[in-house]
Order: sequence, then C-alpha cells, then structure tokens
Amino acid sequence: MICARRMVGLIGAAVLLSPVAALAHDEVHFAHDGAGRLAIDLHMQLPVLMPESPYPEFPGFVTVDLGMVALDVDEPDKGLFVLDPSSSIDITLVSIDPELGFWTGGGYLGLNETHTLGHPYFHLHFVYHASPAAKPGHEYQMTFVASDSTGLYQPSEPFTLVFMPFDVCTGDVNLDGHTDQADLGILLAFYGQSVPPNSNGDLDGDGQVGQADLGILLADYGCGHH
Repeated sequence: MICARRMVGLIGAAVLLSPVAALAHDEVHFAHDGAGRLAIDLHMQLPVLMPESPYPEFPGFVTVDLGMVALDVDEPDKGLFVLDPSSSIDITLVSIDPELGFWTGGGYLGLNETHTLGHPYFHLHFVYHASPAAKPGHEYQMTFVASDSTGLYQPSEPFTLVFMPFDVCTGDVNLDGHTDQADLGILLAFYGQSVPPNSNGDLDGDGQVGQADLGILLADYGCGHH
C-alpha cells in the first residue's frame, strides 16, 4: 500500500514519452548561449533520487520525474536564450555507468547512440532506470551531449545527470525519502485523529493515526539515511 501511495505519480508519468504540460520538479533546460552554441541548464538538485521500481519490466530502481524541456523564456542573467523554432535538438549518450539505463520508449539508448527531442517546444519525460545491482545511497551517472541536426547551433558541452537509488521508506510521512524525526513529529501531531487516508501519519491507509501507524514508523526509523 505504501509503495502504491508513493508511486501513483510515477505510474502516470511513465507513459508520458511525449510533450506534457505540467512542470517536472527536476528539469534539464535546453537553450542557446547567444553565441551560436547549445547551452544546458540543470534545473535540479543532484543527485536525483531514484526510488524502488514497481514495474516488473524495470526491476531495481526507476524515476520518470526528470523532464527534458526546451527553455520558453530568455534568461539573460544565466546566458540562456530560447531556441530558434527552426532548430531540431538531439541528445547523444556519451557515457553511462553500467548499472544505469535510459529508456526512450522504443528501447534503451546505447552508448554513442542519438535520440531526437525535436523542435524546441518539447517537454519530454523518459525512464531513468538502475538495475538491482545498483546500491542504495550510491551515486550513478550518465552523460549526454546535445546537438542541432539543422546545424544552426554548435553542440553543447557534455552534461551529466547523477542519480541515487534509495529504499522506499514505509514510515516516510513527509515523502522526503527518509524516515526520521520529522516524520515522527507529524505522526504524533495527528495521533488519535481521523485524517484522509495515507496522509498526516496514516501509514496503513485506514484513515486513523494510531498505534499501528506508529509501529510502522518506528520499525522503519532511519530508512533512507545512508
């Protein structure tokens, strides 16, 4: 039940290998630098956390929350400018740790293979996968170079995405990837109360915060801290 609660957004996003309207929490922004070269802005905190996978076809750890997005407003203070509509952006995988995979919807992108993002109105989500051999709390990397198939822009500098697999913590009330004092504080604040299922410390989903929920949290205390 807890796994389903944490993964409901992931299940919905996993099919979005096409433009989407909603902003991702973590994004790779594609732009140009004003001098004829593609520029990449990693709009995220690294490493990107990668929870346990609920999908049999992706055993181990997986996330689709990381979006690849064409910048839609100039950011001159960062030296980032919106791409010309006539450009067409590709990404090439130039290095990847063996535990990782980048699934495009049609298969895993191989080393030195290229995938087309397209004209600069894209907002795409892919499947970032770590095999069961990946260790929670360890960091794994994949590196890309962006290019423009029309030749309007020079290729970007390589950019690296860093992922950290983590255990799904059944006592993680505030969904920050850890079960700790903050979660215990929330649970105790609502102890003995009726709440919407799976919220405010209701870890067993019965709509009540009580002894069973406290037991789940205490049994899981310290999860996610590696």
